[in-house]
Amino acid sequence: MAQFTTVEDSVRDLFGKDAGQVLSGMEKATEARRIIGFLIQTRVTEGLRQGDIAERMGVSASTISRMEDSVDADLRYGAISGYLNALGMGFSFGDAVKGTPSRAARPL
Repeated sequence: MAQFTTVEDSVRDLFGKDAGQVLSGMEKATEARRIIGFLIQTRVTEGLRQGDIAERMGVSASTISRMEDSVDADLRYGAISGYLNALGMGFSFGDAVKGTPSRAARPL
């Protein structure tokens, strides 16, 4: 069994001449979820569950799950702002994301 050091190497091995197209599609999919990826990564790094974010935002955990399963283009400003506030961060169009997650904001 071949061992690969990168995902790109394994895609090139699996898809051969079509690898470029597959890699392009992967790049587009990643780009389409940049904000959501940041939110999820920050939530997980802070040791928070979807339910924790939902409680802080006053929505259901399934709402957070659907939000995290979507693409950035589906997000509304209020949802991004609410999620960032639940992480103890702030957001504005002029300044982008400010602050760092507050561990003190975690429920006990």
